[in-house]
Amino acid sequence: MDIMPSNEKYILTLNEEQLRDYFKVHLDCPLSVRPGERYHLLQDELIWLWKDVCSVHEINAEAKYIFDDDEERDFQLDEDDFDELKPLAINLSYWIEKAKNDFSERAKSITSMMADSSIYEKHFPHKKMTVTDLKKLAIRKSAGYFYHDISVMELDDILIKTIKPFFKQIIVSETIRYGVRCNKQMGVTDEGDESQYILIEINKSSAVSHAYPCSEEKAKSCQTLKEKIGDQIFYDEEEGERNPEEVIEIKLYTEL
Repeated sequence: MDIMPSNEKYILTLNEEQLRDYFKVHLDCPLSVRPGERYHLLQDELIWLWKDVCSVHEINAEAKYIFDDDEERDFQLDEDDFDELKPLAINLSYWIEKAKNDFSERAKSITSMMADSSIYEKHFPHKKMTVTDLKKLAIRKSAGYFYHDISVMELDDILIKTIKPFFKQIIVSETIRYGVRCNKQMGVTDEGDESQYILIEINKSSAVSHAYPCSEEKAKSCQTLKEKIGDQIFYDEEEGERNPEEVIEIKLYTEL
């Protein structure tokens, strides 16, 4: 009676080229970070996260074939012979789907989409308005409003750009709010002042982000986190070696 698991049977049918393709397909970052894709700007951070997730599940260092460069990955796969790759592929087949599920859960905040007026209408005018009328509306409603020509696509682009400096904090937070100075006026504040500052809030459970114009003071008053260097994913390599116990401050505010 043949009791060999189906995943092992499948691996054993693959030729050398197919076996290498198996690694390429299954160890590629679950969120596409290729040029032109939504998450390309977060390539370093997402590949770090993918490696970190896989390192928990791997059996015999299968995650060593995860690279941020396709040529480097292909070179490493070509360097290793067929007999070496086959048992590693079998190992990979046992844990890769669980790793992908874990990655999706840890990256849930990163994949949040920026809410538009149909989801979160509070900060979007219902019709095109003059700046004067928009200011009056903001004061009356005590809410910041985006200009009519600020699109959700533009806000989503700002979201991706500003996730990068707070990546580690975002993936471990149920809800996080941070301030951003944009490179142009975005709308009016709840006090009726034109502003280039916005607040962005990301909620992990809903996988939805929303933003609204605010004053400079509010943008810069977001929480300051204190964390050990050893807890950080990325820091400036030009600083050289630093004590991992050293505490640094991370201000939840950034500028475009």
